[in-house]
Amino acid sequence: AARAQCYLYVPVVGAAGAWVATGSLATARGWATASELADGRVLACGGLGASALASCERWSPMPGTWASTGAMTLARYRHATVVLSNGNVLVCGGLDVNGVPTHRCEIYDPTAGTWAITGAMSWARYGHGAVLLADGRVLVAGGLGYLPRDGGTPATLIQAEVYDPTSGIWSPAGQHAARGLAQLAPIAGGALLCG
Repeated sequence: AARAQCYLYVPVVGAAGAWVATGSLATARGWATASELADGRVLACGGLGASALASCERWSPMPGTWASTGAMTLARYRHATVVLSNGNVLVCGGLDVNGVPTHRCEIYDPTAGTWAITGAMSWARYGHGAVLLADGRVLVAGGLGYLPRDGGTPATLIQAEVYDPTSGIWSPAGQHAARGLAQLAPIAGGALLCG
């Protein structure tokens, strides 16, 4: 279910820590993403409310409130976001307003507060993992979806792709064991796929 209330976790050494309420989102969201920006603010984008959302909000630590920022060009949920080396944010895939997997991607400029379309993935997918590699490229793996240009049926994906922010182009990155709801973690020399 979509929720608007947000909480901060305050760690305490040797103890459980505590959760503290902070400002609520202007729009309740489920299956949205949250990304920490270089200036310490947090970008929440898309998600599912009454329908798929294109709207985005930024949370500022001081005073702990959310403010609207530019909307994505495509409403989506269950997508993936990655903060790029230059501080911009890449959003890729997800489900659109019709609940159909998309291969479309776009980039958020935190300075301008705007989104711009970039190269599309070969595979439409949602529930996938995405991670920034050491060389500045983005690896995407797993998820559920299909190749939109072949009219195929939805399936658990085994195809991985790599995005080059310099060219805006996605390239094949081999195949892996099928992972419908994938998690990726950056490690020295690459990434770990699990889940």
